[in-house]
Amino acid sequence: MDSQGEQVPKHVLEGFVSKYKEKQQPLNQDHDIAHRNAGYIENFRLIEDSSTPGEWSLVADVYCDDSDLKVALGGFSISYLEIIKEQHSQPEFLIYLPYPHYNDETTVRAVSRGVNVNVGKWVKKSADPATIALVGATAVFILKPVWEDFYKTQIAPKIYAYFSNKYAEYKSRNIYPELLQTIEFNGNHVQVILIPIRGSEDECVTVDYLDSAMKVAHNFLYSDSKSNEVAKIHLYFHSKNDGFKIHRIEFINGEVLHHA
Repeated sequence: MDSQGEQVPKHVLEGFVSKYKEKQQPLNQDHDIAHRNAGYIENFRLIEDSSTPGEWSLVADVYCDDSDLKVALGGFSISYLEIIKEQHSQPEFLIYLPYPHYNDETTVRAVSRGVNVNVGKWVKKSADPATIALVGATAVFILKPVWEDFYKTQIAPKIYAYFSNKYAEYKSRNIYPELLQTIEFNGNHVQVILIPIRGSEDECVTVDYLDSAMKVAHNFLYSDSKSNEVAKIHLYFHSKNDGFKIHRIEFINGEVLHHA
């Protein structure tokens, strides 16, 4: 049982052990990548609670640089995504709501009514989960060496249309949506996470800003010597003049490279 009164299924914990076998997971602070990652976690394993049969604990080895810690480290928490309302067989978006909103049927209906989306929960096992939602586009954008207008004409308009339609529902509930776009580069899938200015997401998620963000990811991947090892690219919205700029890069092995 966690601090939110919910129980994490054992198969989720087993998934963490399997996913990060012989890998490192970046040690983020409060599930907020605005803060520098303070180290990494490795050697995940499950240990049965001897005092409560059937209960399991996820433990791991934590390595951190205390100069980067915002607050004292008392342990680590996990996050995971899970679909809870599958109303379309081929949705355009997967909407992952934070706690406690994924338990509120009114909110679930508000962000999904009349649009082609499935809704899930973004479970962040911490004492004070941030009210950040994740809007994931299901279309995978395939990168080519020469930039084309496909993203600007086919994918970005759908994202803009969803935000235009539903942004008021998020804002009225103090939920801050971020965008997840999967791209394919040299046969590998890379997650591009766009982080708008909180409270002004509608001004950041325009067709032109989305298109320029994908161009930034494109330029990085086609110029960096380690691009085939990239797992995630995080971009922050810096200003109306600059749009989205790379904040950090996460590599498959768990290494993190900070840009800004």
